[in-house]
Amino acid sequence: MDAAQTLQKLMHFLRGGDDSWTLRASLFLAGVVLVGILTIAVHMAAGLTLPAPWGDEAYFLWQARGFERWNDFIAPEIDPDRPLLLLPYGYPLLMGIVFKVFGFSLEIARAVSLVATLAGFGLLATAMRGRKIAAVSLILIGAFLLNGHFVAMANNARMEAVMFAIICGALLLVQNNRHWVALGLLGGSAVIHPNAMLMGAPVFFYAIFAGKLWKNWPSRTGMIVIGIGVAAWAAQALYIFTHWAAFEHDLAYRLSETTSASKGASQFGGWHAVGLVSIFAIWALALWRKVPVAHLTAFAVGAWLMSRVREEQWYDVFNDFAYLLAALALIEILVKDVRRRYPDQALISLGASLALVAVAGLFFLKTGRIEGPKGYLQELNVDGMVIADDVPYFTPEDRAVLEAYMNGIQENGLTTVELYPWGDTLLFPENDPDTVRFQIPYFDPDYVASTRNWPWGYGPTYGETPTVYILRTSKYQPRWLDERFDRLMKRASERAGGRAPEVIHSRDDTEIWYAFPTIAEAPPAP
Repeated sequence: MDAAQTLQKLMHFLRGGDDSWTLRASLFLAGVVLVGILTIAVHMAAGLTLPAPWGDEAYFLWQARGFERWNDFIAPEIDPDRPLLLLPYGYPLLMGIVFKVFGFSLEIARAVSLVATLAGFGLLATAMRGRKIAAVSLILIGAFLLNGHFVAMANNARMEAVMFAIICGALLLVQNNRHWVALGLLGGSAVIHPNAMLMGAPVFFYAIFAGKLWKNWPSRTGMIVIGIGVAAWAAQALYIFTHWAAFEHDLAYRLSETTSASKGASQFGGWHAVGLVSIFAIWALALWRKVPVAHLTAFAVGAWLMSRVREEQWYDVFNDFAYLLAALALIEILVKDVRRRYPDQALISLGASLALVAVAGLFFLKTGRIEGPKGYLQELNVDGMVIADDVPYFTPEDRAVLEAYMNGIQENGLTTVELYPWGDTLLFPENDPDTVRFQIPYFDPDYVASTRNWPWGYGPTYGETPTVYILRTSKYQPRWLDERFDRLMKRASERAGGRAPEVIHSRDDTEIWYAFPTIAEAPPAP
């Protein structure tokens, strides 16, 4: 084969000729597998420090534990008398089912988030596989998947990873003109997190016109998916009606918190507004150039809304996702324009694609949305949380010492422990709640006074004084939480009758556990 024939076959391959499909598909699949392996490796490195066990994880997983044990969402570790109805129960239900099968542990819960993140990546990659920029899109998607926000999402027992997988599935469905199925999926997933409605709104608006919904009614599959979503909401409504007064209070509290200036409203202006305008500009450009990427911009707007509805560090991943989708749409528009200008010039098309991805990568690197390769693991940082060095976050020795202390301070056969950080309560999955029971003042009115400010319904239960307060300092807890730690130390000392803190365990000069027993005769520290 001479050079001309070789070049001709190469051009045919780059243009996506039929006989090159198997090879192109194999190379694309290899890239997907490589990104997946890297994601798993980074997840394992992130361990218990990126993020550190978080209070939100305790809030959701103790409710899931309640469902695992008693098929109810009342968690005595959070509130012994009533459920907390700040969010729908889709995620605690999912995790409760997982715990029934695999057992209760923080590691299992975080593994579910990893699997969901990988599933979302696979669905997004599948969607891009059918487009004209498959290979270069995989480069950009992989870079985003390894940034700090995505790494934290895949290692955090919260709903974002599950929502990411569902959203990517809906995107693939919309791209394949399965609009009703996608809308049913997004509507039903709001029982996992109501922010799904923010994603569903622009997607619904897009689908009305792109899918001509007024003429194309749901297929059988669409009706089934919509029916499942309606049934899920009906089940949630039934549970709410059995605890109506609690829901009345919690909904008002949630809305007042979310709409406060510090949480939500102030997050729509400045550069965030510029970003939204940019997404709409890409949408307009797509319509003008007649490139079928408007659905990507619709999902980008939805992701932007999800990230901006309130100030929450875990929502930043959807901000990144919005700009990833917008960038993919813009690159496809520009590459298609190059192909129009230079038909049958595959090398020019490929060069333009790579150049655009390089420009986008440099822009996102400079703006902090992707990470550079130099010192990657050492430089990963999300709100002050980093990957552990030689000092582990929690060891078997730590567990043994703390369990011995908690079991040795029993009063009437039961030790109640208020342990901080609250997420650390999840590191003792084997504890018998009839022997050692944690209590978390997540919404204790004595700690969060605003939970009793709303006159309707009835608020959370006032927490009883525990047998012992245990508070921990760690190099892996972000420093912006120091003010909360100091406040909780002061509260523990006052409730323990003014006692000074007692060091019950320490190691590596950075990991220290303090105790404030509240009973008159407390045993000495181990």
